[in-house]
Amino acid sequence: MLGGLGAKLKNKAVQAALKTQLKKLPQDQRQMLEALLESNPELLMKMAEETQALIKDGKDQMSAMMEVGKKYQKELQEALLNAKK
Repeated sequence: MLGGLGAKLKNKAVQAALKTQLKKLPQDQRQMLEALLESNPELLMKMAEETQALIKDGKDQMSAMMEVGKKYQKELQEALLNAKK
């Protein structure tokens, strides 16, 4: 039970941090990503972890994000469609 609570708290902390970073984006992009974050936080967490791993292995941030984005392109599209509903 405590493990699940810890994961929920971690997700909330990460969501709060991401929302802070999203403030730098144009409003339409920010709203889209906030909806995605609320509808499928697990996907974004998985993508963030994989991106960080690639950066630790020496890839620059943009290349790492592009690689992970391509890997999860289909899941992202589905999540965005579901977030708009």
